[in-house]
Amino acid sequence: MFGINKITLIVLLCSFLKIHKNQSITMKKQIFLIAVVASFCATGLLAQTNDETAIKTVVEKETQSWGDRNGAAMASCWANVPYAIQLVYHGNTAGGGNGLAYGTNAKMDMVSQIPAMIASAGPATGETFENTNYVIRVNGTSAFVHYDQTVMAKDGSKQHAREVRYLEKTDGAWKIVYVGAVFYKP
Repeated sequence: MFGINKITLIVLLCSFLKIHKNQSITMKKQIFLIAVVASFCATGLLAQTNDETAIKTVVEKETQSWGDRNGAAMASCWANVPYAIQLVYHGNTAGGGNGLAYGTNAKMDMVSQIPAMIASAGPATGETFENTNYVIRVNGTSAFVHYDQTVMAKDGSKQHAREVRYLEKTDGAWKIVYVGAVFYKP
């Protein structure tokens, strides 16, 4: 709003109320000013909440698409940029993995690599997942996200990972640019 951030606006309005307290400012004016401040605050919080909700939706859609082995849906979650990359490390996990499970070629766009990744994973297994402990940091048109993920197989076995995502907002939509995951035994 004309180069004035919300905190500055709140301070100015509070100062106005304090300065004019001894003068004849009506209760209606005070309520109006408080409503104006509250609406500016709510607008900012709502925008942050909307971004966070949209980011979680993209992250979870991408994971579900991987589980379903749906390459088109997974690709729709990714930014089609030459610097997108994915690195997943399976350490000493319940699945017995050890080492880099898969990475992508930073010289190729990620979207073109998704079909090969899906094909190498084999058919869908019916696994489900749960993401918890989200930490989301939105900065304009970029966002950094990390969270815990538990993948549950149909047989009841579980894999645990600490996941990281970097996203960029393009044409109003959040898209993944980087995926990092480390699987571990709890």
